[in-house]
Amino acid sequence: MSNANMSGVNLKNASLSGANLNSAYLSGANLKGAKVSIYDLSGALLEGAIMPDGSKYKSREYLVKN
Repeated sequence: MSNANMSGVNLKNASLSGANLNSAYLSGANLKGAKVSIYDLSGALLEGAIMPDGSKYKSREYLVKN
């Protein structure tokens, strides 16, 4: 899934553990309840995405806090 354009995709409750999301474009994607680690998301472009905990991604600060 690296380098994939998944802008706005609904991945709610998806199992993404271990997925290679490096440089994946997930802007505006819904990841609420998804089984995915912060490490797996660290290389993805997440601006405006709904994160697994239900919060909206705003900056890299999210990855540092969690």
